[in-house]
Amino acid sequence: MDKLQIYVDGLFAHGGDLTQKKAVLAAMRADYDDAIATGEPETDALIAVMSAYADAASAAGPHRSIGIDAATANSFWRRAEFTARMTALGVAMLIAGLAALPLTGSRAGDYGVAAFFVALALGVVLLLIPRLLRRHSHKARRVPIAPATQALAQRKLAAYRQPYVIGLCTGIGLCIVSVAPAIALGPTLGASLMFLLIAIGCFFIIYVAMIQASYKKLQRPKAKLK
Repeated sequence: MDKLQIYVDGLFAHGGDLTQKKAVLAAMRADYDDAIATGEPETDALIAVMSAYADAASAAGPHRSIGIDAATANSFWRRAEFTARMTALGVAMLIAGLAALPLTGSRAGDYGVAAFFVALALGVVLLLIPRLLRRHSHKARRVPIAPATQALAQRKLAAYRQPYVIGLCTGIGLCIVSVAPAIALGPTLGASLMFLLIAIGCFFIIYVAMIQASYKKLQRPKAKLK
């Protein structure tokens, strides 16, 4: 049985007109097929269709919703990890580009300016990649999350606690100690090393924070997903 059928069965599990149920399922399948035909990833299409029809059986009274299952959640977390990695790298690259600016006052001034703009361009590209790969932009809607998926998210969040703490502390520590090179090595080399350490620190902070947020998002009965 396909996921859309399971989802609709959940929506109408405790009431609702059979004709309405068939009509909702047919409409969901048509919208899903249209999304796939335009090149949208299967998981994105599934989430978009589920969110659009989340209240389809509201007239039938209280009902139980199956919601996002574990397979869909794992796909969502894989995309979230990719987005976190690209975003963290993009921000780090933008900050690292600032490390080239102190060199503009030295003999390597031209190379410093070139390195700054190259880092700026790479940073922007890295930030845009996850957004461009989505191809379609849907308004965020509240989607039901299956109880088993909520439990899975809680387990993943608990297992990620140690990596999160290590990554966060490493990032904060690098940002704090970054002032040392600036003091010890002077305004040129010292400032460049300071920006590089801040860039690495920000990468760790942003990456682990976004991963943790993705697990927290699916702990609730409903979550806003695109």
